[in-house]
Amino acid sequence: MKRFFFILLVVAAPACLYSSPLGSYLDRIDLSGYFRLRMWNIIGKTYVPDKLPSLTTYRNINYIDLNFRNRINLTIIPEIEVRTVFDIESFFGKGTASIDSGAASFIPRDVYAVFRPFEGSELLIGLEPFSLPGGYILARDATGLQYSHYFSGSKASVYAAYIRAFDNANDTLGQGSDTPRYQWDNILYIGSRFSIGSIVTGEAYYVYENDMFATSHFNLDAMNVRYNPFTRSFEFDMIDILDDPSGDGRKCSLHWIGLHARAVTGNWFVRLGGIFNVGILRSRTRFYTYRRTLVKAGLLEFEAGYDNRDIVVSVIAEGATGDPDNRNAGISFQDIKGSHDFSLIAVDSTGGLALRGSGESQWYGLYGCGLNIKYALLDTLIIQLKLLHFGTTKTLYWRGHGTTWFGDEIDLSAEFSFRNILSVFCSAGGFLPQRAYNALDSMSNTYRNVFPSYLYSTFLWDIDNHASRSMIFEVMLGVKVTYD
Repeated sequence: MKRFFFILLVVAAPACLYSSPLGSYLDRIDLSGYFRLRMWNIIGKTYVPDKLPSLTTYRNINYIDLNFRNRINLTIIPEIEVRTVFDIESFFGKGTASIDSGAASFIPRDVYAVFRPFEGSELLIGLEPFSLPGGYILARDATGLQYSHYFSGSKASVYAAYIRAFDNANDTLGQGSDTPRYQWDNILYIGSRFSIGSIVTGEAYYVYENDMFATSHFNLDAMNVRYNPFTRSFEFDMIDILDDPSGDGRKCSLHWIGLHARAVTGNWFVRLGGIFNVGILRSRTRFYTYRRTLVKAGLLEFEAGYDNRDIVVSVIAEGATGDPDNRNAGISFQDIKGSHDFSLIAVDSTGGLALRGSGESQWYGLYGCGLNIKYALLDTLIIQLKLLHFGTTKTLYWRGHGTTWFGDEIDLSAEFSFRNILSVFCSAGGFLPQRAYNALDSMSNTYRNVFPSYLYSTFLWDIDNHASRSMIFEVMLGVKVTYD
């Protein structure tokens, strides 16, 4: 019996001694996140480069994506905080094209420290999220620092950030990848959020990117050296001067100046924004030399409508200058790593099929406009309808006729929420391509590598340029559980 009490004392003593400090640390930890599961189904027979093959019958891609996001914030003292964000994500299912199944991944998104040296100020250092209005230029996690200061009583704040990014770095962290072999980009931006009375709110900013390095020499990876077990010999691809070689291929010194404002009076509102983009872009040519291009481009956004809390009806329009066939053209609006949502198919970064997706300049050479209707029922059910038209800012030629009509899209989405914990959501979209879509250079690559170049250029280019105008459908059903 004495031995039993002695063992019990040894086991219980550490808990008694350290229970108070452990409890105090647990009180400083804030946990939040969500679990999300989405099922996608994409149907169409219209050719979509790298997504849907060219067929005379309908084909579909269906898959499931899973994302479990966790946020852990540790408040050491009121002035110092450590924040982390990590994901567990995977894709299930197999499609007929580039959307394939993959294993689950553990991805640390953010790990950074927050310092509050004095009232109204905040300094963030580490791997952290960086974003600018609309995600037109930047919306990414990156290494760097950012500082913001809020002026009490004036409804204004200023911010500044410095990002040290890498070209061709592995964006999936924690996978044992080597140090990026390409040198870094330097990105700097400063801005201010302001309000004028109780009617106008806005944000103005300046962004500078100095991309210091890109692959300029011959790259063996472009030859795709491989062993053929049937011929028992090594094979390699000759460099086709008609195709851009692999690699980063870009150097730049770019500037952006942006201004976004929103005015509200009663139930009516107007939102207007613009970004001016200038600088020098050096893009690698097919002969591994660099072409120097002076960039002068711009982007505009507009929305005006009526909002009575339960229903919002507005007209929307967005677009940017550029050549839809050449993102390196001098008139093409550039970005760093953008992520913007305007529709479900044409310009989208949420998943599924996206003609212009996340990680690229989504608007260069395109514009979109239409009607947006959103209805909320008792704050539990939200239904949204969009009727959209898309066009190119440059006239393209399809079978001898000039056109700017890129396509039309209809989107319908709904979300049901229960006690801000469980939400069930679905969406359905249809995109009907038009002549400008078929006139894109990217629509003419199916037979390019099958036949000799002279034969393709002389006889097959018009056959290869797909003339399908069948609607592309995308349907998604999902569920999300949020914890806080």
